[in-house]
Amino acid sequence: MSDVAGTTTDIVYKTTEINKIGACVIIDTPGFDDVSILGEKRIKLTEKAIRKTDIAVLLICDDDFVEEKKWVNKFSENSIPFIMAINKADVFDHSYIVHLEKKIEENFDQNPIVVSAKDGEGIDYLYEKIASIGENMIEETTLCAHLVSKDDLVLLVMPQDIQAPRGRLILPQVQMIRDLLDNKCMVICINSDQIDEVISILNKEPRLIITEWSVYV
Repeated sequence: MSDVAGTTTDIVYKTTEINKIGACVIIDTPGFDDVSILGEKRIKLTEKAIRKTDIAVLLICDDDFVEEKKWVNKFSENSIPFIMAINKADVFDHSYIVHLEKKIEENFDQNPIVVSAKDGEGIDYLYEKIASIGENMIEETTLCAHLVSKDDLVLLVMPQDIQAPRGRLILPQVQMIRDLLDNKCMVICINSDQIDEVISILNKEPRLIITEWSVYV
């Protein structure tokens, strides 16, 4: 952050959780106003961010929409849904905010969300709007629903080698466990040297055994 206009040129990525969507990455761009010697670099980085964007939030602070219209066209070309938000609600007087709302509706056919990054006004509603759009974009994916059925017993052979983070499971292991539980399966997680013992004490054979290539069952 800098109080000097035009000096912030980096894209900032922040992981977070949004209700109804789940894990997300918020991308804070350098903006698109070309008012400094670094202006061209800022615009190129913002254009780069579009290629990674699923939902765009376009912040409005004044009533000159020349640049905003260009970016809305870019969103449309890339099939990116966008939300218009009037920032600095803590600074602008009510009459100016009403003026901006009317102009945004006239120019973009959209009701803007009034927010304040400083005191948090409207932020919760902004998240709700993002979530309402994101819910319709999420594709239901599953790792192994085509292999299992409800109440199937699944054995996960999970060697904990020196590359695994101490005290934690790696992401693919967590994803697999969650996917199987979502499909109403019964899951047993073991180390590779426990396969024979576990199978010998089970009352029924596992429907599926998932293991890495180096382990033979």
